[in-house]
Amino acid sequence: MEFAIVSKSSAETEIKVIGDCTIYNAQQIKTFLDEHYFVTDHLVLNLAGVDEVDSSFFQLLVAIKKDATRIKKRVSYISHSLPVLKYIDLYGAAALLGDRIVVKKEDREKFDFKYGLKIVKGEPSNESR
Repeated sequence: MEFAIVSKSSAETEIKVIGDCTIYNAQQIKTFLDEHYFVTDHLVLNLAGVDEVDSSFFQLLVAIKKDATRIKKRVSYISHSLPVLKYIDLYGAAALLGDRIVVKKEDREKFDFKYGLKIVKGEPSNESR
């Protein structure tokens, strides 16, 4: 498990999460995110590098979103990896998290959350959003 700070300012901090996000390192993840969560107005977590997820990480993502709403901060999750998308799909949490989700055409059949997906015409990657 590692983190890469993509950009950092008081207005917005983007952090890329890399590796396994499970119960075994949940406290490490929470401690690291807390260090950055309270010093920026908008925390962006890039989840493209997440290899494995369990319910503890998913619960952390939901808790961070709820807390951010309560204290008027912004938290966004971007570039969801397939393991993260599977948990979002499993719990039907796309609307709960409220982030833009991009699913590649070749991965569409792996998910049930076809509601809300639409083809974006004119994009060479032919992804659904």
